[in-house]
Order: sequence, then C-alpha cells, then structure tokens
Amino acid sequence: MKKIIVAVALILVFITTGSTLAEVASDKEIVKSFSDHEIKDAKALLRQVEKDSFEGILEETRATLDKIERMQLDGDKTWKSLIMKAYLSSWRLYKKKPSLPETSFLVARALFFNGRPDKAKRALKKTFYYDGKYVDAHILKVDIGLEDAKNDIEQFDDGVDFFQIEQARKRYEKVLLLKGVDDDAKSKVFMKIGDLYADMALNKKKSEQYWQKSYDAAPDSFWGKRSKARISEAN
Repeated sequence: MKKIIVAVALILVFITTGSTLAEVASDKEIVKSFSDHEIKDAKALLRQVEKDSFEGILEETRATLDKIERMQLDGDKTWKSLIMKAYLSSWRLYKKKPSLPETSFLVARALFFNGRPDKAKRALKKTFYYDGKYVDAHILKVDIGLEDAKNDIEQFDDGVDFFQIEQARKRYEKVLLLKGVDDDAKSKVFMKIGDLYADMALNKKKSEQYWQKSYDAAPDSFWGKRSKARISEAN
C-alpha cells in the first residue's frame, strides 16, 4: 500500500509540473519519508508512466499531422486550426528525445505543412543524422524540393518545367529502393508521382498509370483510395 502512495506522489508531481523522472525522483521533500526499496519500486512505476505519456503524445501528434497532410491534399483549409498545437507537441517531443529520429521528423512535417520549407529542411538534417534511411523522411525531403521547384517555376517560368518534373519523379522512385519501404509508402510515392504528372505536366496518361500503381500497392490506404478517386475524376 505504501509503495502505491509513493508512486502516486511521484506521478502527481511528474504530471503537474512536467518534471523529468530524474528531477522528480531526486526531490528530497518527496522521497525523504520512504525507504529505498519503496522508492525503487515507485521509480519503476514512474518510468512506465513517463514512457506511456511520451508514446501517447507521440502517437497523437503523428495522427494529427497525418490528418493535416490529408486535409491539405483534399483542399480542406481547416487544417490551420490544428497546425500550431501539432508543431508545439512535436517540438516538446523533440526536446524530450532529440536522438529519436521521429521527433525531429515530426517537427519537420509541422514546419513544412505550415509553409516553412527551409526550416523543415534543417529539422530533417537531424532526422537523417540519427537514421539516414528513414523512408518517410526521404519522401518529405522530395516533397520539400518539389515545393521549391514549383515556386521557381511560378516566379520565373511559364508554369511547366519538364526537367524539374522528371527530376522529382526520379527522386521519388529512388525512395522506393530504400530498405523497409512498405506497401503504404509505395502507394504514397506512386500517388505523388501521379499528382506530379497531372498537376504540373498535364500528362493524363502517365498520371493515371501512377495512380493505378498507387491503388494496386495499397488499395485500402488513404493514398490508394485517393488515387482511385482521381482516376475516376479524370475520366
């Protein structure tokens, strides 16, 4: 019973103050009334609470950024009401565990979705430092490069740059050569190439070929379903 009381005391401080495990466990006012054995057991429980809390926020932030990405693809501008919270959550996760590749990747996603590609690039450098073969990060890197190319085309060209389009296609397809690319990632990449040909090159035949590949790779995924819908809309 006393062990539970110790654990509750530590957990309450952890939750209400945002302190780290080490900070809470070293608080003399909390620990002085309990034995070393009781503190040891309580620390173990607190470590689990800290882990669950971090992973819960990580999962929630990941899901929010997934939602924002899909809302942007669908032209739903209400994504703007979600982006600040997602960015702040991703930043806190990164500060907590900067060596975990996904935390800097989430920061990069939030920055890119909010129109900050240069800062997103810098965040991705941290992701690649810890994991050079992070598949989703490589996809995002091509997204950022393509966005830069689109801006250059809009400012200095007539709206079509076939060299840039082919370069982007090659970079997307290069991602598929990475180890660990699953069907969902394949579907996403193929969808993006299909969108590239449809929206920038106005090449109906090629866009439909890649959308079909996207659907075939993962028909039940968001990317596969969206690709199928775009094929229907084009015909």
